[in-house]
Amino acid sequence: MTSTTPVDKKSPRRGVISDGPVRVGYLRDFDLVGLNNAAVDDEQATKNRLLVAAVKLFADRGYEASSMRELAAEVGVKAPAIYNHFDSKTQVLSTAVDYALSDFLANVLTGLEEFPKQEQLFELLRRHARYKTNDVALARAQDKLVDADFMRRVLPPASYDRYTAALAGYRAIVRDLVIAAAPEAQSDEAVNLPVLVSALIEMVDRVSSWFRPDGSLTGDEIADQCVVIARRIVEP
Repeated sequence: MTSTTPVDKKSPRRGVISDGPVRVGYLRDFDLVGLNNAAVDDEQATKNRLLVAAVKLFADRGYEASSMRELAAEVGVKAPAIYNHFDSKTQVLSTAVDYALSDFLANVLTGLEEFPKQEQLFELLRRHARYKTNDVALARAQDKLVDADFMRRVLPPASYDRYTAALAGYRAIVRDLVIAAAPEAQSDEAVNLPVLVSALIEMVDRVSSWFRPDGSLTGDEIADQCVVIARRIVEP
């Protein structure tokens, strides 16, 4: 069955920490600072640039091998200026993980409730895949930063628990939307629902590992293909 519901194929928004009100719909219950409203000013813009640079630097060089001086150089400020925004490198890391998760969730979930319930799963998967192709380098860096083993090793326990809860919350949303799109999936003995949810998430999440901006398909076309495959899997 092919839907004729119109979809928004605009490129995902970046920099959600200073991007206005988003605490509605599916985003209400996520315990992430980056999803709070924030004024757009020079100080916030500098902080956001530091966080994006931190995501890439920690992913490329490793958290332990990266220095505050290197981070400052990435955004063109002096190292002491970083301490106007963060108390320590650990706080930079924790805030960078929050930023990465907040940016992803806001791009994928904002306004999703405006779509028909049975279509929300496919719109979510489309947005997830498109997010992964919008800035491949940043997406790959974010993947390294929000890796569960990495977070467990370097983050304070409270931060680790909060961020893994956010990832679990996203997974729960996907599960609920699978059931909304195909109610029989919950009772189908031939299909393990957690496996189905994992397969759908992995399909779109791993796009950044192989997508090439100069390839034969655009990011939008890849996202469309992911939705076609998801429909073949989920819909009766």
